Amino acid sequence: MAVRISQAEDHESGSVILRVEGTLTLEYAHLLEGMSHEVRGRLGRNVIVDLAGVAFLDEASAAVLRRLKQQPGIALAGCQLYTRQMIEATVEPEKKGWPNQTRGGTG
Repeated sequence: MAVRISQAEDHESGSVILRVEGTLTLEYAHLLEGMSHEVRGRLGRNVIVDLAGVAFLDEASAAVLRRLKQQPGIALAGCQLYTRQMIEATVEPEKKGWPNQTRGGTG
């Protein structure tokens, strides 16, 4: 299943919600990260990343979400148990001895 990322607004809090559905691969995790930072920078509003519709994510995309979660003004919500455990269990790639996996990075 492909991933779908849609944007909505939480009128109560004024936050922008990015809803993610499907299989979250590293490529789409980086896209989501970029979208989150763009919303924060362009609109200056908090971002809620709704992961309730995520069916699967791998360790690399979980590491991106963990990094995203640590950014000011960005929160993760709706995590299923599997998704939450994957995010909490990840270790930064540099600490595992992995090559740099940021956008376009090769090492």
